[in-house]
Amino acid sequence: MSPLMINKLSLEDLPRTREILYQLCGIAGLEWHNYLCSDARDKGIYIDKCENPKGCMIVYRGSNVFIKTSSNSMLKEFIEVLDKREEHSFRCLPWIVPMIKAHFKPMKSGEEGVILLTYYVDRAMFKKHITLGYLPEKLSEDSAEEIKTHAREGPDTEFITRRIRANSFYGIFDGGRLISWVGTLWESDDACEVGLAYTQKEYRCKGLGKTLLSIVTGRVLDKGKTPILHTIGGNIPAIKACEAVGYRLGARE
Repeated sequence: MSPLMINKLSLEDLPRTREILYQLCGIAGLEWHNYLCSDARDKGIYIDKCENPKGCMIVYRGSNVFIKTSSNSMLKEFIEVLDKREEHSFRCLPWIVPMIKAHFKPMKSGEEGVILLTYYVDRAMFKKHITLGYLPEKLSEDSAEEIKTHAREGPDTEFITRRIRANSFYGIFDGGRLISWVGTLWESDDACEVGLAYTQKEYRCKGLGKTLLSIVTGRVLDKGKTPILHTIGGNIPAIKACEAVGYRLGARE
């Protein structure tokens, strides 16, 4: 029987996992390191035993799983670690999906995955954008319910209110009506996720989202942190907006 290729890191190893995760997962590594360090709930990090690791699996809150490897044999070991009775939500490279589906049934009947794109920007790539005729401003807690209305199954109103209190949301009003907004979802020592962007339908294609994205991104960069954002492969308007501000693709899962 061949020796195991992976082992589980202890929580005491977390401080040194940042560089390992960034090396393996790029921008996504900063995101997962933030989750692991900020939440004490059930978690696990599995990594190959090589001096220079080539694969890892993160289990967050017991059911959210992130897998990055180019090895079939290592992937099989990762899958064997997971409880087959548990419902899991996976983030992984597209080539891994068939093996995942062969071992785990979808959480809902007919449920399919999406291509998740992770974009990032640094100071050198950043392009400031301004839309004339509109005045962006920091949002108050009064806007939390409106933002939640368009967030679908995203964060609840309490979460959005906390982010507004952290001065992380900017918006544009027209006649007292909130018509466009962008905020941030989390912030670590290294990075910050920009998200919950929305523009009311009749105000789209005016550059409002790009202006707000530019403001929020600039604030993150001013703190010396890396702004990242997620969108799905088919969301062309979001992709065009973030690329116009200087974001580039960092991961495709």
